[in-house]
Order: sequence, then C-alpha cells, then structure tokens
Amino acid sequence: PTHCQHDTRESGDRVMALLILVLLIGSVATTPTHCQHDKTEACRNPLLLGPQPWRQREGLISMSNGAPVRTYDSGVSFRVWAPHATAASVVPYLSNGRWSQTLMQSENNGTFYVNVGNAQPGDSYIFKFLTPSGTVVRLDPRAQDIDPSVTTDWKYSVIHDPDFDWEDTKFVAPPPNELVIYELHLPSFNVQEDVGTFDTAIQKLPFLQKLGVNAIELMPVATYSGSASGWGYSPCAPYAILPKLGGYKGLKRFVRTANKLGMGVFLDVVWNHASDDNILKLYDGFQGNTGNGIYFYDDSRANTPWGPRFNFDSAPVSQYILDSIDMWLKDYHITGFRWDSTVFLLSFSFVSLFFLFF
Repeated sequence: PTHCQHDTRESGDRVMALLILVLLIGSVATTPTHCQHDKTEACRNPLLLGPQPWRQREGLISMSNGAPVRTYDSGVSFRVWAPHATAASVVPYLSNGRWSQTLMQSENNGTFYVNVGNAQPGDSYIFKFLTPSGTVVRLDPRAQDIDPSVTTDWKYSVIHDPDFDWEDTKFVAPPPNELVIYELHLPSFNVQEDVGTFDTAIQKLPFLQKLGVNAIELMPVATYSGSASGWGYSPCAPYAILPKLGGYKGLKRFVRTANKLGMGVFLDVVWNHASDDNILKLYDGFQGNTGNGIYFYDDSRANTPWGPRFNFDSAPVSQYILDSIDMWLKDYHITGFRWDSTVFLLSFSFVSLFFLFF
C-alpha cells in the first residue's frame, strides 16, 4: 500500500529475524566437526595458525568410542600450513613426559590442526610431514621462540608464554614530525659479555632519554643466520626473536621499559628476501622450479642476491607477513616499523639497485 511507503516496521522485523536465522545457521554450518569436543578459540577460528597456548575450563575433552575419557584444562593448539603434505604430526623434541607425538587433523585447505592437552609454554617441538617425496621434519613458521643452543641449523621450536605484565603501560607515540629516532644495533649496544642483549640495553635507556630520544628503531632482532653479533639482515625465522639477544621475553621487557621512559620502539623488518638456510625453505617438501618451496616465488622473481624472495602473490604467504605485523603490534606493543629495502620486494634490477644507493 502506498501509505506504507514510510512504514516498514513489520517487514523490517521480518528481515531482521531472517538475517539472525541465516547467521545462526551459517555459524553452525561453518563450525569444524573436529571442534565438537574442542572448545578453544583456535579450533573454531581457522585463521589462527601457529602455537596457541590456552587455559580454560573443559577446553579439550578427549573421546574414546563416543565417550569422554579425559578433560584437559590447559594445553596448546597447533595449526600449520603445509598444502603438499599428505599427513602431519606434532612431536615433542625434548621429552617432557606429558605428551607424545600426535597426529594432526587435515582441514582440507592446506592446513593441519591438533589440540594437545598438557602441552605447555616452554615445551620444544617439531612438525613431521609425510609428503610424496618422503618424510620431512620442520620447525613452526609462527613460533615466537626457537632452539637457543645454536645460531644456525635450528633443531626445534619452543612454545611461547603469552602472559606478560605490561604494568599498565599506556604509551602514546608522538606525532611523526616530533620523532627523534635512535637506530640501535642491539648486539653491539652496551656489551657486557658476548653480545648486547635487551636487558643490557635497558640499563642505558635513561641515557637515551636524556639525549632527547623519543623513539628507538631496533635493527632486526628476529632470528637470523650467522653470528649473533651480525646486523640481522639474513632472516631465518621471522616470528622468533633470536634467543642470544634475550628472546621474546627480553623484547617485551625492553619495550615496556622504553615506553615507561616515554620512548616508542620501532622494529626493522626484512621481507624482501630470506636467507638461504631459512626454516621455510622447501617447507612441505614441494620444490617447484627453483627448489625454494611454497613460501617463495617459483618464477623469474624467485631469487635475490641474498636469498629467495617471498611470494607476495600467494594469499597464505601474504597473510603470513600481515599476521607477523599484527603479532608485533599486539603481543609486543611495537610502535611502528622500518621496512628493509622495499625496492627489492617484487624484483631485482639495476634500477632498484640505483635507488638503494642513490
């Protein structure tokens, strides 16, 4: 009726009711079947990859012949992208007596998932993949902690502890035109033993504050190959802080102290290439044309003078990079970033080389 042109209450209510019904049906339909007895957020959110430690009442119920046999109130969820693997398991590297090798569930989108009750922060682990070319063992690309015993040829990943007391630090970064940035090479800054660490650098932060510095740009601290005293531009494990510098807990302490002194912390990130001995190379056994694997280009853009180039055309790889930035911002309270050699992100040429130096 024409007199109902501006009166849509009944039809609007029906539309709203239908919309709610559709959303409810959709949420039920999209809940993974293997999450029926897994109440953790990681199981129900397929976008959460890497290790996800959790503690909640009845977070995981193990079943046998349709009956519950054990309830876990803590554990770790694992999800990994390995599209060419036919099967995957997570394996404790150093025996801890609480859990053993566990088969992961294929989620039919290139990822594998499992929730391991009684796994906890500090546990070491690896992934074992069954591939068409045989069995391969790999570290977790999203682990924030790594084998601390070496500076190359890392053997295992370590589950990080997400809990940290930021002591209600409420830092607000100054506007860009007021930034006074100090570029800091951690290994050579306030060295007391072998190399400088986050904790030894913390001792000198009041000095930088007196200089008028209000922002610190850390040269790369994500795990890199070679000597720990190096510059850090040979990235190997982009999510894991180099243990010899103080690890992920050390970085959090450093940021917390800097923020208390009125200084933001910027991070130097390297995504234009990876080192040749990076943990992502040939990750799930797939070699392609260049022998670099799923994280890297497989055509003329595959290589740089320093190592393979990340495949920015791949949605999972792009998400991997975006998620790392999200991790730095949320988990570490990083203020901002310096992106290394952006002219080399997509290709290498003498033109880009010119812009790098001139």
